[in-house]
Amino acid sequence: MTSVINTNTEEKADVIRDDTQAIAIAHQLAAEFVKGDSERDRQGKIPALEVNKYSQSGLWGITVPKEYGGAFVSNRA
Repeated sequence: MTSVINTNTEEKADVIRDDTQAIAIAHQLAAEFVKGDSERDRQGKIPALEVNKYSQSGLWGITVPKEYGGAFVSNRA
């Protein structure tokens, strides 16, 4: 399976194109983030890598209107 997430911190975050892409990315990140989550919680570690991946994924922009550079996917997604 080809990754749909941009994890390069030197590039701008991806802009999600539609509901389907937003959901696919959310599922992909959830599958990654669950690995080691209990250990991070127990140790109180800040999940810097996970936050960066989320930031680069474009999910931060799903509620931003398109005219301002966001995706603004549907509320249903």
